[in-house]
Amino acid sequence: MKVVSVTDRGLVRVNNEDCITTFKVGNDYVFVIADGMGGHSGGEIASRIAVDYVTESLKQSLPENDTPEKLISLLKYTIENANVRVYMNSLYNRRYKGMGTTLTIAVLRDWQIYISHVGDCRIYLMHGASLSQLTMDHTLVQELVNSGSITPLEAKNHPKRNVLIKSIGVNEYIEADTYSVCITQGDVIMFRWSIWLC
Repeated sequence: MKVVSVTDRGLVRVNNEDCITTFKVGNDYVFVIADGMGGHSGGEIASRIAVDYVTESLKQSLPENDTPEKLISLLKYTIENANVRVYMNSLYNRRYKGMGTTLTIAVLRDWQIYISHVGDCRIYLMHGASLSQLTMDHTLVQELVNSGSITPLEAKNHPKRNVLIKSIGVNEYIEADTYSVCITQGDVIMFRWSIWLC
């Protein structure tokens, strides 16, 4: 397994609101990425809180969740609790009221990738010459595409393409997309900022 990660604050923001970590628990590889919501106070705080919570939780809980069903439940539960952690922090500190972040977790176990996801940090799988998007964006524009109101081509330049309809920390409760996908040797898995070679 080779892992490459890079993050950049971009051309608009003063702060870098991204937070990325990779670690191993037993034979499981864990990848976590959070992108603080640009324009919201405390985006970098929200992403750090979420990633720190996920890291702490999974390092303790992964070994005992040894079946696919248990692992999927664990990831769903972990994202829900990360959401509560960010939400409660925003209530306790007025400066960070309304802070939020995207959050995507992937666990590689036995040639299966388990994903739990909220927001628009995409995961792609390159298998041979085929590239497929594994996650679905939780954005207004994606909803418009899903409903047939606009085409995928129109979505690329839509003025509201970055408006999230689901994120971590903004509401008290959240439900993540959680699922698993088979992979094979030689596959390339890409987060928006990270690449893993299997």
